[in-house]
Amino acid sequence: MRKFVLGIQAQANSKNLTRPFMPSAPRRSCVRCVITSSRLYTTPSVTLRRHKAAAASSSSSARALNYEYADGVDYRGLTAFASLSMAVSAGLNTTMQKIRDNYATLIELAHSKLPTATIFIHSYDHPIPDSKALRQPMRTCKVPVDLQRPLATELFDRLADLMNAIASTSDKIEFVDCRNTLTDNDWLNELHPTPLGFDKLAGPWEIALRKRGFLSPR
Repeated sequence: MRKFVLGIQAQANSKNLTRPFMPSAPRRSCVRCVITSSRLYTTPSVTLRRHKAAAASSSSSARALNYEYADGVDYRGLTAFASLSMAVSAGLNTTMQKIRDNYATLIELAHSKLPTATIFIHSYDHPIPDSKALRQPMRTCKVPVDLQRPLATELFDRLADLMNAIASTSDKIEFVDCRNTLTDNDWLNELHPTPLGFDKLAGPWEIALRKRGFLSPR
C-alpha cells in the first residue's frame, strides 16, 4: 500500500489539491510530498535464518538472544540486532529503490506544474511498535519483542537517509528531519503523536519554512 499526499500552495487551481501553508510575503510555491510503503515494515523470517551463521560469528557487542521459529528450530547464540540488520538489508534495497523512484515521479510531476516550487519532504520520528501497522507484521515475521523497536528505528533512519539524499540533488527540495523530536509520552499510538506531540513536530517545520523564506524571520 502506498500513500501519496501533495499539498500545493496558492497557485494551484485543481480542486484535488490542498493549501497547507499560507505564508506572508513573499508568496512562493511549495509542495509537501509523502510516500510510505507498508512493505517497509516486513521482512520474512526465512531471511533472518539465512543470516544466522554470519550473525553468530559477529563480534558485535549486541545482546545475544534465542530465536524460535514456527518450524521449531531454536537458533541460539545469534547476535540479535546484527542479525536483524543484515536480514533487513537483504530485502530493503529493492523497496528503497521503489520509494526513490516514486519520489522522483512526484517531484517531476510537481515541477512540471510549478517549476519554481520548493518541495518539502519530511522524515518520521522513531515510532514505538504497538499495533497492527508495525508490531503485527513483526510478530508475523517472528521478530523478538526486544528488537521490534530497534528495528523500527533502523527502518525509519534508512528512510530518512533516503529522503535526505533526494533533497541533496536539488536546491528546490528541502528535507525536514523530524527524528528525535518526540518522547515516549508524545505518541498517541504507533503512527500518530498526541496533540502535544504534533505541536513539537511544528519545530522542525518552522526551521525549514524560515530557512526557505515562507515565514518571516523572528
